[in-house]
Amino acid sequence: MTKNKLFIKAVIVILAAISAVSCDSEEQQIINTENINQAKINAENYIQNKYGFDANVEYAYVERSPGIFGAVPLSTVIVKMQYNNKEFNVYVDGINENSDGSDNYQQEEITSYLEDYLNEYVPNLREINIDGGKGYNSLDSHSDDFNNLYSTYFNGNNLCDVLAEEPCTITADYINTDFTKIADFSFLSDYTNSSSIKIEFVSYRSDDAFDAMYNANFETEEMVPYISNTCTINGAIREFNNLELKSFDDFYYYSSGGAYDKIDFSEIEPDDASCWNGYGVIDGKNISKAYSITDFSVVDDKLYIYYPISKINGSSDTIELAACNTKDKKKDFLATGKFPITTVGDYAVFRLYSWEIKEYLNNNGEFYFTFINDNSQ
Repeated sequence: MTKNKLFIKAVIVILAAISAVSCDSEEQQIINTENINQAKINAENYIQNKYGFDANVEYAYVERSPGIFGAVPLSTVIVKMQYNNKEFNVYVDGINENSDGSDNYQQEEITSYLEDYLNEYVPNLREINIDGGKGYNSLDSHSDDFNNLYSTYFNGNNLCDVLAEEPCTITADYINTDFTKIADFSFLSDYTNSSSIKIEFVSYRSDDAFDAMYNANFETEEMVPYISNTCTINGAIREFNNLELKSFDDFYYYSSGGAYDKIDFSEIEPDDASCWNGYGVIDGKNISKAYSITDFSVVDDKLYIYYPISKINGSSDTIELAACNTKDKKKDFLATGKFPITTVGDYAVFRLYSWEIKEYLNNNGEFYFTFINDNSQ
């Protein structure tokens, strides 16, 4: 799942929590009950028509859309069902009698089939994740219940048709695999014929890197110390991304443009941390080395810095990235929140845009960064 989508989901959960203090009107509660009761019947009929067995209803709840003044109940319902000790979800509309729906009863079978298929052509698959289905775009706070719900019956030969019902992302994780050496991706032609299906191959640098970052919710560029390369296939588009990781003294760095010959660093003596007092901190203290960027002439490039937390002499909860520009011999102690820090595994990660600092470098100025601790916290 992408970071943007995860952010949206987080906002939804917050809104849902706020809405919990407000109750549906008495009239709406009656409508909800009617929709749930009808949905239970619809779900039973849908499962009988699709699979030929009778499943037990465990419980059900209406789908809700977040709103400023409370979560708005919809007529669609998640019905929790069970058959032969196997629990699964069914997504149906309870507004009227019908046998339409979608479900995740075959999810284990679908995942196992896809694992075997990918391993046949790209061996040593470590993990696979499928993110799609009817409820893919649901804004309900119980979003996990809405994932990978499909209407089409999987018969062992039609997985592409099943997954293509709604936007779907397949993520296949590997260890130390160079996807550019895969000569032929024609084995995915059935999947790539659908623009609804996106396949992301991800190679981790080691087993330890995979264990540290599996299911982590960060942008790919933030995880470069752990990920070596990726390949994204979406329809006719095939994009390889070699994540070349470089190092200087205590830290690692990655350039999205790959023009490493245009980037130079040097270690310098930082100004006293008190210079940033009033720029996002109250009582600053120097807790790391300082590094000047003496050349960064690539246009529209993004530079990611991965600084080991072990090299920072302070609590990872209170560190601040401090940046200083010098132009025409005048120093500008930038606000410490200007370049937000993300803690990714063992690293404090931040991003710099070339346009943010090149004007200082072009005028014989200087740009440097260091970490400080706010003793007031």
